[in-house]
Amino acid sequence: MWLIFIMKKYNIVFLSLVLLIIFGLSFYWFAYRPSQTKKFCSQRAEELVNSYTKCDNSPLDYMQTEWKKPEIKSDSEIEDCMNDYFNDQYYKCLKENGI
Repeated sequence: MWLIFIMKKYNIVFLSLVLLIIFGLSFYWFAYRPSQTKKFCSQRAEELVNSYTKCDNSPLDYMQTEWKKPEIKSDSEIEDCMNDYFNDQYYKCLKENGI
């Protein structure tokens, strides 16, 4: 009789341990890992945007093109350009990291 009780107790402990491991791995794979990857990609895209110069009104951009009259971009155009570049780099990073 005691043997049956001990076996049931070990089966419950073993089943609980297996379920805990499955839930832990699921949480890591579907919640923690993607959030850390998104944070990394956001920081990486922000760094790339800060070093990106094609959106601003810098004279060096215009010297490299054909000798055209420089177009002065408005603040909203610059902001739109930077946002587009940020989104491109962010989604590229997510894709590289499997999200």
